[in-house]
Amino acid sequence: MFKDLRIHGFRCFESLTVSDLGRVNLLVGENGAGKTSVLEGMRLLYSGGNPISLLASALERGEYDSDEDERGHLERVAVLRFVFFGRAAERGAQLSIEGQKPDGTSQVVHAEIVDVSANDPEAPQFGVPIMGKGTEWQGMFPDWAIRIRRDEGSASVDVPIAWSPGSARRLRLMAPRWDSRSRMAIPVFLRANGIDDTVLGQLWDQVVATPDKDAVVRSLRYVERSIQDIDLRSDPRLPFRSRVAVRLDNDAASPAPIGSLGEGIAWLFTLALGAMATPSRLLLVDDIDAGLHHRVMTPMWSMILDTARRRGLQILATTHSIDCITALRRVVTDQPDLADEIRVIRLVKGGREGITFTADELDAAIEGEVEVRG
Repeated sequence: MFKDLRIHGFRCFESLTVSDLGRVNLLVGENGAGKTSVLEGMRLLYSGGNPISLLASALERGEYDSDEDERGHLERVAVLRFVFFGRAAERGAQLSIEGQKPDGTSQVVHAEIVDVSANDPEAPQFGVPIMGKGTEWQGMFPDWAIRIRRDEGSASVDVPIAWSPGSARRLRLMAPRWDSRSRMAIPVFLRANGIDDTVLGQLWDQVVATPDKDAVVRSLRYVERSIQDIDLRSDPRLPFRSRVAVRLDNDAASPAPIGSLGEGIAWLFTLALGAMATPSRLLLVDDIDAGLHHRVMTPMWSMILDTARRRGLQILATTHSIDCITALRRVVTDQPDLADEIRVIRLVKGGREGITFTADELDAAIEGEVEVRG
């Protein structure tokens, strides 16, 4: 778990410091203040600089081109200049993300656009195993790369990048075959408008034969009391979300597709599944209250806080709703022992420091509406 976060040169942040993080942190602020960027920065940091995190952010934001692979098939190629502050695409552009833990130790990820040349001793060469794992770069190694290093003095990994045809300002990440490191646990990142079916299916596999499945079902009963169980339709050709079906207590012959019960239930299912099954100690949620009626937000927060404490998770989420903060305050009122776990963090567009509200300060934050709407 991180207590403080410092971001430099990443997306909309020239420099940002967020202090006194808690177990559950709700980010608020106007549109463009950088709430989602903080989540993406935390994902990159927690994953130890795994470039798959950069690729995921680019694809989630639509920052990619279409190109042909060696077999002539179209593939998405991430455009990475948006990752650097000011959309920099120049050699020497840098970003860094640092998190400090409660014991005072720090973890840092640093990335820089470098000129990879034959006389660079750190540059991987064609036909030579990268990082000693036996993976070879199959083809012409590009001249430029994003060099990513985790912590000072650690080994770096070079991510091949290339110029987009016709535009010297669009750096493209090539297919991630180069990533020979073992994949660290990349935190689950939930978005109401862009959830990866593959990720959801993997999370389901983690809970389906455990008591956590019953906890997921109980969370849905806050919205629809007639829900008895959750099943998967047998057709494996369907996307995961289309296979999820809910069994009701009205003696229906077959389960109802979860989407037929409304977006609120589908989103609550996703939240519960993410909290119960994320393999890492971090859960990231963009627009945590998406599609939820204000009366459902209080039980939603109860479920999130209980699961975070039980599983030892740190959670960062965003919202534009004052109702979401009010519901969080209501949970603290009913369960005062949770007060030390909660923070609301206001970001200001162009600001260099997040403004942190503790649970005891939430009333003042709510009265001032902490500028949650953009």
